[in-house]
Amino acid sequence: MKRSSILVVALLRLRPEARRHWVPFLEAQGIRTVDCVVPLSPELRVPGEGHPNGRAHAVWTERLVPVLAELLARDDEGAGDRVSDPSPNGS
Repeated sequence: MKRSSILVVALLRLRPEARRHWVPFLEAQGIRTVDCVVPLSPELRVPGEGHPNGRAHAVWTERLVPVLAELLARDDEGAGDRVSDPSPNGS
């Protein structure tokens, strides 16, 4: 029985120097990255908290959904080659 997973790293907040390091490293490991970095302006933050608000999450979602949909569609193309086994130990 063949099982597989795809790891996708969503880059939400990353400085340019960190991006120059992490994106090539992750991709060299076969890990897909999605650039979701946007400046968290006041309209994208919870007032008084500084945390990303619903609008920021919507922006991230707009960037993630196409990539995840493509990966899921690609995975579905090979679905006939896999056996579904919901048991935790594979028996």
